[in-house]
Parts: sequence; C-alpha cells; structure tokens
Amino acid sequence: MKRHVLLYGLIGGVLIAALKWTEYRFLVIEHSIEIYGGLIAATFAILGIWLGLKLTGRQQTMVVQEVPASVREGCNEK
Repeated sequence: MKRHVLLYGLIGGVLIAALKWTEYRFLVIEHSIEIYGGLIAATFAILGIWLGLKLTGRQQTMVVQEVPASVREGCNEK
C-alpha cells in the first residue's frame, strides 16, 4: 500500500514539475518582450522617483525669533 502511494506521489510530482516547466517556457519565451519592457519601466520609475527626491530636497525653513531689546538710559540726549 505504501509503495503505491509513493509511486503515485512521485508520478504526480513529476507531472506537476513538467506542467510548471511548460508554463515557465510559455511565460518567458512567449512574453519576453513584455517582461523586459516592464523591468525597464520599473527601473526608470524608481530612478525618476529617486532623482526627483534628490533634486527637490528638503526646503529650508526660516525661524524668526523676536528678542527683546534693552533700552539704554541717556542715549537720546541732544
């Protein structure tokens, strides 16, 4: 009984591997132009986002802080 289960399991595994191999061949060979186009598009999108963040950078903020000035006595003499 165990021998039959192992044999069926082995045959099933080989058939699944063959199906995956043909699916891989169909995907890579038949749609290679689309795959390469997608990889190039993703590369340029990532490069554009990185370059845009580098060029714009963080904007500098100016903080205006009021400091009270002391008034000297006798400076307004004529």
